[in-house]
Amino acid sequence: MYVDNTLFWKILIEQITPKLSAVCYAIRSVKPFMLQETVKMVYYACFHSIMNYCLIFWENPSNSTKMCNIQKNIIRSITGCRSRDLGRDLFKNLKIVPLQSQYILSHLSFVVNSKNKIKSNSDVCHIYTRQKCNFRQPSSNLSLYQKGVHSVGILPQIIKN
Repeated sequence: MYVDNTLFWKILIEQITPKLSAVCYAIRSVKPFMLQETVKMVYYACFHSIMNYCLIFWENPSNSTKMCNIQKNIIRSITGCRSRDLGRDLFKNLKIVPLQSQYILSHLSFVVNSKNKIKSNSDVCHIYTRQKCNFRQPSSNLSLYQKGVHSVGILPQIIKN
């Protein structure tokens, strides 16, 4: 894992991008000899495992537009579509989660798995309010901590339900 002193994860993304490009080339060259389901398994084994590594700790997946473009290129090569075709329908047809949605999913699973470690508003204040069942936002003065997993992972009531 590569981390810089500001925790923006640019070094990690720069290290991962060539690996993902190599996987894209490998899938493109193997595609004519395999069924679509087999190529999809190769995608999950090679690409998805690299892309999903430490995803929950990334500050913002929008910094990784190269990775999103590589993922779209792989999806297009798996389905045999042109570069002008919309990627959203291809992701739905293959039942593969895009990078931004995977980022949200990793945060949701973090909150679900650590639900008993996070305090709710009802644990602190015993007065009935509309936000009584919401998770309590941890207080911090450091902006890096406020952008971290423990603060970003505390989700609003709509998503929690």
